[in-house]
Amino acid sequence: MLTPSDISVIVCTRNRPAFLREALAAIRKTTPRETEVVVVDSASDTDETRLIAEEAGVVYVRAGAGLSVARNAGIHASGRPFVIFTDDDCLPEEGWIDVVLPHFDDPTVGAVTGRMLHRSESAAKAPYRRERLYRTPVEGLDAGHGAVMAFRREMLLRMGGFDDQLGAGKPWAGAEDLDIFVRIARGGSTIVHDETCIVWHNNTREGQDYVNLHRGYGLGLGAMIAKWVRIDPVLGARLAWRLGGRSVVRIVRAFARNKPGAHEHAMFSGIVTGARQAWRSPVIGERFVSSAAPAATGDGSPPTPDPSTTPVSVELLRILDETHLASDIKYETMHTGCILVLHGRNLRLDDGSLDREKILAGVERLVRRVPEFRLRVVDSPLGMTAPAWVPADDFDLRAHVHFPEGTHGLRSTPLRWFIDGDRGLLPRDRPLWDFTFTSLDTGQVAFGARMHHANGDAKWAMERLTELTEASAEVEETIAPSPSRPPASRLLVPLYAARSWWDAQPDAPAAWREYWRKPVVKRMKRVVGRNIRPLKEVYATRKDLRAQFIPPFTDTFFEVDASATTRRAAKLRGSLNDFIVAAAMCAVDDDLDGIDVMVPVSRRRKGERAIRNHVEMLRAHGTPSSGLPEVVASVRAQVASFARGLSEDDQPRGRSIGYVTLVPWSREPRYFSGDVVERFIVLPASDRRDELAVFAAVYGDTITVTVTTRAELDTEGVARRLRSMLEGVDE
Repeated sequence: MLTPSDISVIVCTRNRPAFLREALAAIRKTTPRETEVVVVDSASDTDETRLIAEEAGVVYVRAGAGLSVARNAGIHASGRPFVIFTDDDCLPEEGWIDVVLPHFDDPTVGAVTGRMLHRSESAAKAPYRRERLYRTPVEGLDAGHGAVMAFRREMLLRMGGFDDQLGAGKPWAGAEDLDIFVRIARGGSTIVHDETCIVWHNNTREGQDYVNLHRGYGLGLGAMIAKWVRIDPVLGARLAWRLGGRSVVRIVRAFARNKPGAHEHAMFSGIVTGARQAWRSPVIGERFVSSAAPAATGDGSPPTPDPSTTPVSVELLRILDETHLASDIKYETMHTGCILVLHGRNLRLDDGSLDREKILAGVERLVRRVPEFRLRVVDSPLGMTAPAWVPADDFDLRAHVHFPEGTHGLRSTPLRWFIDGDRGLLPRDRPLWDFTFTSLDTGQVAFGARMHHANGDAKWAMERLTELTEASAEVEETIAPSPSRPPASRLLVPLYAARSWWDAQPDAPAAWREYWRKPVVKRMKRVVGRNIRPLKEVYATRKDLRAQFIPPFTDTFFEVDASATTRRAAKLRGSLNDFIVAAAMCAVDDDLDGIDVMVPVSRRRKGERAIRNHVEMLRAHGTPSSGLPEVVASVRAQVASFARGLSEDDQPRGRSIGYVTLVPWSREPRYFSGDVVERFIVLPASDRRDELAVFAAVYGDTITVTVTTRAELDTEGVARRLRSMLEGVDE
């Protein structure tokens, strides 16, 4: 059950100290003491606003000019999960907070609005439409008024807050409240209007001021319409019809009743002018791009880049990358991740709980080093090209960082839970990664990093993981990467891709040769394959192929000493990788035809990041009834031959059991936000039909070996046999 301590009252004001003083007095009188009150000073000319806020004992924040800018600053300044906005010329009625909070017990409710009455009215006699719920974007136009509106704070942060080019203090001086209602409903949340939540408004506008006020409202409405026509033409047309039609009806009514209608004419004129002005203004996500750097809002976020100078970024997926996204089944099996077990001392508050804000700040700082983590995949129209990585214009860090409740055991909880928290698959419309921070029963903290294999292979991921951690407990500052933006539409993806490809060619003859290097028939097959993918997914669903291709599986892990294991490998005249591959072959039941495993062989040069997946797969064969020394020697010879580019066509074939790989991470300790990484576990991505997948990761002087098998197999038994061979128990 929510309490008044869960909500912040936010009052935005500019150069109106008398109104603010009266409003704060009313808020303190009608609002529970435990409710936080935040005053946002929208660039007032004097210090009076600050002095009044300090006198009232409320939180004071200074922001740039513009009502939406101030509201966004208030959102960031709030420390509560819910926020309620009111104006400095409004006086709330007793019990208004108690009316709003219960509605948020319903997780589908994203906003709650109340009733604004002029002080000359009576709450009992004032005409009013019936109470209702608003669930569609067009209904959002009627959901309420900015004078009293409450929201889930996390939802506002995820959406990027109010559109700071709309609202009082900006040329398009209105509609920021209606715009946020439309966005909330479009996102699938419900808006509740409760007429028992009342604020009393002091109307001070008369004459020409009243007309100018309505023209400002119209400018905001017109700009909002233009924006939505560009984002979603059908929705934009419906909004234009609703708002424009209402304005015309008001003008006709005023004319029929022979009443002055100057303010109605001003609003209609403003709608037309605002739409014309905003028609070519750049839009990213669901917001206008700021024409100038926004004032600081307290969150430390960088200013929005100027789209006229920010380059468009389009990076086509390579063939191997695209195969990881080729079907829903393939997409699911190519989720991978790792667990960094942190000491935990520097990541907790005094009460022992995780310091979420410190962790988020650390993630935000380190993610700046990995620009790929701000890219998402978009499909090319009609499959003309491979899908492309483009900047995620609505990137929200908090949507990628999770904090499960409670304390868990690393041995008693399934390993993959620490990276996915049972949240399901990574959403395809966002960057393909997320982090999970979990308290362990040992006092440590599990940092689960999940990503999709389309991002890069294991060696690429290790290099990025090094960027996401630090070499010492000292926090290192990170410079933000150069900004880039996505194409205005995915229809432009092939054009930008073609331009990038052409720029990479030395001259026209070379471009001609490069293009015809790949057969046209193969190119056309890929285009057809991309377009019939929906039909393949329907077939896979009807045949329940997922149960066949993704059977249940289990994971376990163990650790061995890296130095001792390396010495044993050398004694057998093999590398550490040869030794682990051979031991995995010998850890499963033998076969009359021998045992085969797939071994990834990296073609990646150190520091290379442009090619994300740069591996080739060797099918290593172990002859039947061979001992460990013989298998090590055989694997060593096969890997050496494959690395030199020699064919393996004449290689005998045995029972293929899966894949085995070894990837070193760091011999020196790594740190996250001053906390040392004490253990490092990698979870493999593999074909779930395989008998076995083994991933060995080297960190410090420890090799952590993760073993994944189908659920019906003896995972622990395979792991024990593998460990005994690596530790030389059978020698």
